[in-house]
Amino acid sequence: MSEHLTREQLIEQMARAQFDAQDAFYPTPDEWDHMGTRERAEWLAIVGSTLPVIVKAVTDRMRALHEPVEVEPSDTICGPCSFLLPNGRYFGKVEEYPCPTVRLCDEIDADLGVER
Repeated sequence: MSEHLTREQLIEQMARAQFDAQDAFYPTPDEWDHMGTRERAEWLAIVGSTLPVIVKAVTDRMRALHEPVEVEPSDTICGPCSFLLPNGRYFGKVEEYPCPTVRLCDEIDADLGVER
């Protein structure tokens, strides 16, 4: 996940957005940037604990679209990523399971603290 936000960067952005939304009724310029270390740590801890829950909900939905299919003789493929003939058999492009999408979900889960 090197070209993307780190877990810590994402948590900070989420915490700041939540803080700004809460503080919308009492706007104070740059209050987040001037907050104390302890208060900021509390915001980050609260939001950090919700991140895996949100990520799991999203990756679960992605995984549900890529269910494994058992094919003969004893292979497991990703049904949606493989080519299904009208007669119900898979032919040509056959993607082994876990497919790239499921592997990406695994990577995202690992990077963002989701426990499976």
